[in-house]
Amino acid sequence: YIRFGGHAEVKVLADSRLKLTYLHTFRDFKERNPRDLNGRRRNANGLLQWNDDSYRASLRSKLGANLTTYLDYSLTMRADNFQGYDNFTAHKFGIRLDYTPGKVWRTRVAVAMVDVNYANALAYNTICNVTCPSVIGQPRLTENSINTNIKTEYKLSKVQSLWVAVGYSSVNTNDLRYDYSRNQFMVGGKWQF
Repeated sequence: YIRFGGHAEVKVLADSRLKLTYLHTFRDFKERNPRDLNGRRRNANGLLQWNDDSYRASLRSKLGANLTTYLDYSLTMRADNFQGYDNFTAHKFGIRLDYTPGKVWRTRVAVAMVDVNYANALAYNTICNVTCPSVIGQPRLTENSINTNIKTEYKLSKVQSLWVAVGYSSVNTNDLRYDYSRNQFMVGGKWQF
């Protein structure tokens, strides 16, 4: 894939900064065909290509010496360069907290909600291929999700640290193949060079 973009950051208040970002991503799939508006993949459809445009804004504020907050928003729009089956618009809202009470402890908390609007994709409860029946009566695909993460890190030295992280993700969609909730627990170490 090819990606390009840029960002600008401006001071809003004494302890606040606003970062604006634009990214364009072009993905060219060499071995995958796009879906037509009936949801079928066929060799006659050519090769799949996606163009994503993403606009992001992040407001960073220092609240005292130990706490930094981030309010995030992003808008992503995808075009599939065929008939538009995979086109979507996604809105993501998030908040992040970075708490550093001393020189050795650091805790980060992040919560994000994503709402994806598919203009043409269908919600299948069974896998669809060339032999699928008519798409009449199939509902349009809907999807929204929430992701939460908490990570605490303890510095052993300037270059070594230990960390523990927990996460929860929930994807709600009317296509039951992709509807799930997940819990994660991770422990690790970091050594910087």
